[in-house]
Amino acid sequence: MKNTIAAESIFLRATDAPTLQGRLAAALVRAILESSARPGTRLPSSRKLAETLGLSRMTVTLVYQELVGQGYLETRPRSGVAVAATAPHRKLKVAGMTAGDKPLDWGHWLSGHPPPRRVIRKPADWRSYRYPFIYGQPDPRLFDHHAWRDCARRALGSRDFAELSTDRYGSDDPLLIDYICSNTLPRRGIHARPDEVLVTLGAQNALYIAVELLCRADRPAVTEEPGYPISPRRCAGRKARPPSCRSMGWGSIRKRCRKTQGW
Repeated sequence: MKNTIAAESIFLRATDAPTLQGRLAAALVRAILESSARPGTRLPSSRKLAETLGLSRMTVTLVYQELVGQGYLETRPRSGVAVAATAPHRKLKVAGMTAGDKPLDWGHWLSGHPPPRRVIRKPADWRSYRYPFIYGQPDPRLFDHHAWRDCARRALGSRDFAELSTDRYGSDDPLLIDYICSNTLPRRGIHARPDEVLVTLGAQNALYIAVELLCRADRPAVTEEPGYPISPRRCAGRKARPPSCRSMGWGSIRKRCRKTQGW
């Protein structure tokens, strides 16, 4: 039948996703894009596809609904499920470089760009190392999946969605600030008032703001080593004087800063 994606052309790959729904969604998207299916191309019925792939009909129905929400599919009266007009098209022709073209020299055009910084690289199998000290990576054995799932469910529910989508402009979420002050910080021995807490995009964003606001040429700067590559580079850009305290304790750092700055 014309304008139809056959159920036999859809294959599941174990490497696509850990769940059957994820594998089926990836297989359907792949079939749509690789076949250059035009809008209106029909997909197999949920019963036919479930029988072909050995899945439950409920699994197929849920995946169809998910892809409808993502804009890949659409439902049509008396026609079942079809490829939507909003589905992205992979095989678009893109103008490539000709033999005489040269890549653009961004270093020539960008003015005042910072010098190249140290790039953090990690092996793909870093989890197999005995001591995988990689920052920003959660330990799946310690991560509270149930709490995370509950937070996601409540945040995306209709009851709390208005609060989630509220634009507070120049202020942070008061409930988040209250939790940080009453729960997160006290566990680390830190006590702060709500007006002393600033929520940033991450640790590097916080370091950038601190350096830009506090670093001056007449102030010594102390950074961790090893640490974020941005910190020493930003301090050097602000002409702050590092007191060379890499292997010193906090008491030694305070003495050195008193000597250099007159604290």
